Formats: sequence, structure tokens, C-alpha cells
Amino acid sequence: MWNDNAIGNLNIAFGWVWMNFGFLTGLLMGMKAEQFGLNKLDVGPTWMGGYDSVPRRLLRLGHIAFIMLPVLNILYGNHIDAAHLPVVWKKTGSAAMIFGGIGVPVLCLLAVAVRPAKRFVGIPATAVLIANLIIAWGFLKEGL
Repeated sequence: MWNDNAIGNLNIAFGWVWMNFGFLTGLLMGMKAEQFGLNKLDVGPTWMGGYDSVPRRLLRLGHIAFIMLPVLNILYGNHIDAAHLPVVWKKTGSAAMIFGGIGVPVLCLLAVAVRPAKRFVGIPATAVLIANLIIAWGFLKEGL
């Protein structure tokens, strides 16, 4: 799965592929443009309980996470191999970033329909934090 000299390639490939789900969720939401209140004849946006409703906020967060976490994976993949870390830490960071990239948006979208799922979003979000701490440490060590 991983080449020890090119660990970041998996993050880069994942990022480019997974980002498409963000585009698809945006496309689907765009098809509901009138219900978002973009039609001047609408009295107001009432889709999914209105703009400030929790389900709609989770949908927007999931859509953004489907785009931005893959971008972060691409960035991570471009730099993890240069970090001054043992291979096992590079692989751990890489896996954590991918886990977070999948888990955050999927759980946000799942929580739209199954509200208790939002309680678990912190798990993949913590994985992203751990991945970032790992790579930050790898570059900080170089400067110390």
C-alpha cells in the first residue's frame, strides 16, 4: 500500500479522487437552488428547515469538508516525505489524515438524517489534528 520513500502519494491520490464527492454534493445542492432562496420570487429559504437549521448546517459543513480535507490531504502528501520523522510516524500521519478526510464529511452528511451521528464527528476531526501535529513535529525537529 505504501512505498516507504513515497508515503505522501497515497494522500495525493486520495485527495484528488475524494474531492469529487465535494463537487457532487455541491451539484446536488445547486440543483435545489430555488429552495435555497436564490429565486427572487421565493419568500425565503425553507429547505431543510431554513438556512440556520442544524441539518442544513451539517450538509454545508459536509460539502465543504468533502472539498477542503482532500485539499489538505494533497498538501500533506506533498510534504510528509520531507518531514524528519521515522517511517512509522509518517505512515501514521498519512493514515490519520485520510481517515479524517473520509470520516468528517461522511459523518456530517450522515448526521443530517441520523442526528446522533454528529457526536462522532470529533473522532475523525481528532485524527486530522493528530496528523497535523505529526507533520508539524517533523518539520519543527528539523529547525531545532
